[in-house]
Amino acid sequence: MVAWDDLLPLMCGIAFAAQVHSEDRQTRLEPGRRYLEVMLRGLHD
Repeated sequence: MVAWDDLLPLMCGIAFAAQVHSEDRQTRLEPGRRYLEVMLRGLHD
């Protein structure tokens, strides 16, 4: 089972990676969602 303490560093990494791509919030949403989907899909599989 995955606990919140396991996910927190991953979520912070996703937020950081998305922010690196652009300072515009709307532009950051696409890579942020993509990174989140990849992480969650990896945990699910």
